[in-house]
Amino acid sequence: MKCEKAKIYCQKHQYREAGWIECFKLKMHLTFCEKCRNFSKRNKKLGFLIQKADLQSLTEAETIRLKESIITKLKKF
Repeated sequence: MKCEKAKIYCQKHQYREAGWIECFKLKMHLTFCEKCRNFSKRNKKLGFLIQKADLQSLTEAETIRLKESIITKLKKF
């Protein structure tokens, strides 16, 4: 398996979208590829930190108000 494919499988595995065959292929690849093993570790850590941060996104109405505010302020320049 090429590293690009392993990267895709790694991301699918993190979000529980990978099937068992993809997981098996990924584990085999990670056994032999240090570069992808490091990517996998960093990807897991990043996912954990994002989940732990409990990030909130703007509602659609808040986004529209923010855009309008920015446009209004830019027109003043």
